[in-house]
Amino acid sequence: MSIISEAERIKGNIQSAYEMLGDKGAIIPEQQNSANLPAAIQSIPNGSGEAENLLLVPIYAYSYKSANASINHYARNFIKVNTKGKKSIKISGKYYKQRGGCVLQASILESAGWSSSGVFTTGIRIGAVHTISNNTTASTAEKGEYSNVFDLENEERDAVYIYIDIMWQNTSYGTACISIDEIIVS
Repeated sequence: MSIISEAERIKGNIQSAYEMLGDKGAIIPEQQNSANLPAAIQSIPNGSGEAENLLLVPIYAYSYKSANASINHYARNFIKVNTKGKKSIKISGKYYKQRGGCVLQASILESAGWSSSGVFTTGIRIGAVHTISNNTTASTAEKGEYSNVFDLENEERDAVYIYIDIMWQNTSYGTACISIDEIIVS
């Protein structure tokens, strides 16, 4: 490889780097050379990096209620997510109901967990509840996918809890499952 061809290759790589930096919102200097690359990289706005799925495996809530059970029945699950400096959380997943007498929801909480006596406790809800599926007629089977973005613009928290739950009505019975398959924080 000649010196001229090597210089052209490096020049092309530098130009490609500036194009990618521009796509990420960086300030592109008038003179696009290797000496100005560090300053251009540092000018990328916070939070503009590629968002990625935070889950390695899906999170599930599963519930079964028999026809003989006369009380309300709940199934829940949650995951803590680091949100420091982030503006939104997008969650996506799947759901299934055999018979329709339950409500499937997702929400963001300031805290969640199990007490020492085994009781599930939740903190204050952040923003609105996302209803994935409402209570429908008792003979209805339903399945699908859902996606929702929760706004954290006015929240200054290092972490929040994503919470999913299944709430059966008194006279309803069947099975239901909801999963969180993807969490993207940006």
